Parts: sequence; C-alpha cells; structure tokens
Amino acid sequence: MSTEEEEVIEEVREEEVEEEEEEVLRGFSIDALELMLSRVEELERYLRSPPPTTTTYVEEVKKEPEKEEKQPPKRSRRKKKSK
Repeated sequence: MSTEEEEVIEEVREEEVEEEEEEVLRGFSIDALELMLSRVEELERYLRSPPPTTTTYVEEVKKEPEKEEKQPPKRSRRKKKSK
C-alpha cells in the first residue's frame, strides 16, 4: 500500500475514551459495521412487532412452496450383446 492510499487514522488516548463513556470498535471495516447496524435494526423491529398469532403462522407456512421429494434419476439398462 503506498503512502497516498493510506488513510489517516486519528489516535485516541484511553483517557479520552473514558471521558466520552463510549465504546470504541476497532479493527472493523465500515462495511462490517454497517452490516452489524442493519442486523441490530432488524432485531429491534422484530422485538417491537407484536408476537405472531397462530393464524399468521399458518398463513406463512401456506405461502412457502411445497417441497417435492426428489427421486433419484433412473439409470438406463444396456442390452447385453449375445455372441
């Protein structure tokens, strides 16, 4: 990585962190932090929503496509040559 590509990272003393009383997440990329945030928001929405009723569950199950049991492919039999 060249010096032009390096990002400037501000060093934070532990005393400053303690004064702010915030938890600092180090070693995570921006994408990883955004993914964590989206999952937390999804869980918060789930927790705030009313619990699913039995009818809601039944409707969700009916919406799922039925899975057919897969049968193994049939193997073709070769005719034996008679000599």
